Amino acid sequence: GRPAVLAVRRIDAPLLAGLRESVLPALKSAKTPLVLDLRGCQDGEPGEALKLANLFVKAADAGRFEGRDGAKEPLSCPDAPALGALPLVVWTDAGTAGPAEIVAGLLQEVRKAKVVGFATSGLAGRTALYPLKDGSGVVLTSGVYALPSGRKLWDEGLKPDVALPVDKLDDKTYFEKSASLLPKL
Repeated sequence: GRPAVLAVRRIDAPLLAGLRESVLPALKSAKTPLVLDLRGCQDGEPGEALKLANLFVKAADAGRFEGRDGAKEPLSCPDAPALGALPLVVWTDAGTAGPAEIVAGLLQEVRKAKVVGFATSGLAGRTALYPLKDGSGVVLTSGVYALPSGRKLWDEGLKPDVALPVDKLDDKTYFEKSASLLPKL
């Protein structure tokens, strides 16, 4: 059998509500290994990314946002992880960006989950909208995310533990490379 796959394309409050309501109970009772598929996930909120990561790991130090002015905002995943005991592999690709990189990086570094796929895009940061007089606005990066180790994902992205060749980013290859990292079903 194959592991359960949780494909996430946007990390926001409705996702977390849906997971808590219908997906978590099924995953907890099944006790099957899980693939967290973050391929192509670029949209969402950094705060919701921490809540998603917190389903899998508890961390007093979940990294920080670092501003240009040197300000550092510490982050945490304070709750007991509902899925902390499930064997976990995370899938990424070049389309994995922003909040999804925060989730993947935190799970790789703190939970020691294996990441399979391709390096992420390196856009794990926080943005702010600055309105202009003509009614338009400019979105600027106001801070970049750093893992608990201090490593910043901005520009560099997250490197997978098991890298796939660029021409082999299909589901079959992802499953094949993940199989040895998860317990047999």
